[in-house]
Amino acid sequence: MGNFSFSGFSDLGNTEINAGGGFQKDVNKLECKPENGMNGMYEFFGRFLPNPYDVSKSMIAKSVVRIKNPAVSGESVTFDCPKSIFKPSFFFTLDKILKKYENEAGFSEIVKQIKKSFSRWYSITSLMYIYEDGCHPENNNKIKIFQYGSEINKKIDEVQKGTGMFAGCKPFDLLSGKDFHYLATVKSKALGYSDYSSCSFVQQASPFKYFINGQFYNVTQEELNAMSSGQNTLLAQLYEQQCPDMSRYEYQAPTSEQLAKAANYIRIIFASYPTLLQEAMQSTDDAEFVALIQQQGGVMMNAAPNQQPMMGQQMVYGQQPNAYMQGGFQPQQSMYQQQPQQFVQAPQINTFQQPQPAQAPSDGGFIPQPQQAPYQPQPVQAPSDGGFMPQPQQAPAQPESEPIQTFGGGDARFQEAMDSIK
Repeated sequence: MGNFSFSGFSDLGNTEINAGGGFQKDVNKLECKPENGMNGMYEFFGRFLPNPYDVSKSMIAKSVVRIKNPAVSGESVTFDCPKSIFKPSFFFTLDKILKKYENEAGFSEIVKQIKKSFSRWYSITSLMYIYEDGCHPENNNKIKIFQYGSEINKKIDEVQKGTGMFAGCKPFDLLSGKDFHYLATVKSKALGYSDYSSCSFVQQASPFKYFINGQFYNVTQEELNAMSSGQNTLLAQLYEQQCPDMSRYEYQAPTSEQLAKAANYIRIIFASYPTLLQEAMQSTDDAEFVALIQQQGGVMMNAAPNQQPMMGQQMVYGQQPNAYMQGGFQPQQSMYQQQPQQFVQAPQINTFQQPQPAQAPSDGGFIPQPQQAPYQPQPVQAPSDGGFMPQPQQAPAQPESEPIQTFGGGDARFQEAMDSIK
């Protein structure tokens, strides 16, 4: 009968059946955001622990990207940003551009709207031993996965440097580190921000104290030496019994499916803000993702100034001043509404146009006006003696309409306008 197991078939009515496969929540992760605590606050006392699999990876740092589809509620994609391992990243560039504009007049509301669908944040993962969890006592005396951001990381840097009154210490040192007091509160309920300013390390350094076999023990240098030589100490047993695997929190390259979704969502998000998208595409070193944005939906947008458009229908910016150039862009009004799409055609010479004679001056002479190709009549001015003299054309006339600015444009005036608002 192979490897089949029918042991539970006789009691299916009392058997709990759970969904298998796919994403599974890590039960060892400490869910310590304020909303998971009490009265909008989460508090615990703990100790940062070194990673027993690789001490150098006791702080696993990376940036994470989340992009929501504004057209479909609840649809999103989350992945690690390639800049985490110093690879080209469009998302890193876009985040920098949004930060540049978020406090500028006329742009703050735009950035706020975009950040409802696009977010990128810094994440660090470490092991945390919980002495006492004031919100969830079931976590007491356990090793948990602790994820935190730049604000707590800054506090780690500060305690390592020390102050005038307190010498610096290494928080992950089991002999001379310091215990950590975590206190997070809600900073902005509407935006989902938490306030970690009250988190701090205690003033006095101390050996790590752990609970096993019904009592507490202090780590000693002798125990650490014994562990390093492979002996099975009590601390080694604690790690063996409780330590979760941290490898799943290391950087994972985004899949092609994730990037395809991201490119599609980016196009939807920036449909009303094409100049911001253009700036990001021109500024980033991530040529592969730019090409993916261009190809999505069968539409090509130029990311380089010298690229030629791949289709006849494109955005037109040259007919009237772009709202971003004026600093007063209204996010509620789409660029598609401000300027209708037009078919871009190569200029054609009208070979049937007849030359027009120049006007005769008052003295009776006739000065023919040579035709240029294509001919454009020029205004003339009367000389001071009252005679009428045509204005000679100095160079072949060109159409006076504004140049067309597309996604891949690179028009000098467009770039100057963008530079003027930085």
